[in-house]
Amino acid sequence: MVGFDREPDRRYMRRSRCRDRRPSIAYLRMSHEDATRHLAQLLGDRKGPFIAAVQQKIDSAIAASSVADCLTMIERRPAGDLVRRPEATIDYIRCLAAFCSNKSPSDSSLDSGLSDPVVRIVVKEFEQFYDVNSDRVASLLTRILTEDRVFMTSLVETIIDTTRKDIPAAIRGRIAAVVVHRIEQSLHVNLGTMAGHAVSAATTKVVAAAVSLPIAHTTALLIAKFMALHLKVVLTKVLASAAVKAMIAASIKKMVVGAIIAALIKLVGAKLTIGAGAAFALVIVPLMLAFLAYEAVHLPKRLGDKVSHKVAAELDGSFESVSINILSEVLSQIGRTGATVLASQIALEPEVHHALGHLIEEASHWGAPSAN
Repeated sequence: MVGFDREPDRRYMRRSRCRDRRPSIAYLRMSHEDATRHLAQLLGDRKGPFIAAVQQKIDSAIAASSVADCLTMIERRPAGDLVRRPEATIDYIRCLAAFCSNKSPSDSSLDSGLSDPVVRIVVKEFEQFYDVNSDRVASLLTRILTEDRVFMTSLVETIIDTTRKDIPAAIRGRIAAVVVHRIEQSLHVNLGTMAGHAVSAATTKVVAAAVSLPIAHTTALLIAKFMALHLKVVLTKVLASAAVKAMIAASIKKMVVGAIIAALIKLVGAKLTIGAGAAFALVIVPLMLAFLAYEAVHLPKRLGDKVSHKVAAELDGSFESVSINILSEVLSQIGRTGATVLASQIALEPEVHHALGHLIEEASHWGAPSAN
């Protein structure tokens, strides 16, 4: 086996005194803002089918609802939500009028019973959109993470620790420093411009050509190869996490509620002159009963058409900003837990396990002349 003939350059062995090394979250957020914006713009080129699917599914879901579902109001209160189903009472009409005029009681906020189902539709479509485009997203994340020495050092140390728990901390740190340096030296291919399968193919070819090279070089390339493969799986899990779903929901909730308010004003408020105080007259009650009887067939379909068009238009204009928020949250989560998750998967690869075994054996001789 070909080995090192001297101790590795100490410039690449600087490491924290802290045993529990954490990825550089600040680095990820500050240094790759432009990268996430660029990727959001690239994904924006593919938003057409996504917007169309969102519009169609919202339209179908609301059209299949009952009039009662369409006109259900929810008071979000500190003590708990109060659901107000449509009824010919002053309290309900006051609530509907306040919602249509975008006014809420001082101790609560008003919401439509449709908003949460519509938000869930949009969140699910975002998940599917990112799943379809996961190769493109994963390829950029691979480039970002391989350029972050702190993250990569944490990753390699965790792989070593997972593979061999009996390695002294000093040796583990020295091996990690050398492997990360080799990754930086060896990966001349711009991984960020490739799709996931292309990244894997490129690194596989380099690994095949590195059989006769020092074992540290081979180990580094194997880790880079399997990192590219497993990152897509990690990305899928992160995108399906409750935190990302909640972030997407928070990003789009306001536009969904706004779309429902606008549609109800046109379909309900305008017909009953709700919104300027007229709703508070008792005469509105019989008018409401007559209106609901007439609209029992037409309201869901009309509301579905207007809400879906409005949400689609809003999403078209805010797609890039929402995508930047999603990608930033993804990077943040990968920065917090990605090294551990990726390491646990990469360490199971037989090629990596075998190469690390040889590298660990070789590392025990660093500092003394090589037998070769």
